[in-house]
Amino acid sequence: HEKNGRDEDALADIKRAVSVAQDKVAALIAYGTMLEKLNRQSEALRAYREAAELAPSQSAAQFRKGWGQLTTASLDDAWHTFHRVLELDPNHLPSIANLADIAYRHGENAEARQFADRAIALQPGHIPALVVLVRVATAERNFSAAQSHLEAIPEPESLGPLDRANIIGATAA
Repeated sequence: HEKNGRDEDALADIKRAVSVAQDKVAALIAYGTMLEKLNRQSEALRAYREAAELAPSQSAAQFRKGWGQLTTASLDDAWHTFHRVLELDPNHLPSIANLADIAYRHGENAEARQFADRAIALQPGHIPALVVLVRVATAERNFSAAQSHLEAIPEPESLGPLDRANIIGATAA
């Protein structure tokens, strides 16, 4: 309980700082990040939306808005926001990887693969993009490709239990 009290105190401090900050966008992003750490995703999204409205041409603010949408399961909104980030910064790696993930979740495997490949071209060994490729290959029952992508992950222990189970089951089939 002591840690939660300190977190709430820090949150109150950041909220006060937002009201007087010269850089309101950065303050709102910090506030949203703290709300996320307290597992208050809806409130974080509101802070990120406000930051994005104040800075429509700032990729960092737009990305945080997309991230907030993604964490609140607003996948279609996140899809559009991450595309907006790419209009501002075509090589924004986290947005590209998130678009790969969203495409996969929508069953758009070819599009997911394109975004994941683009992320890996920017940063070889990019774990989230490789995980998407593993998932796509597994969904397509292309187990040798799934195994190959899995082996390309620099730290396979970073996969969640469900991904590991999918791969183990897929490669054993």
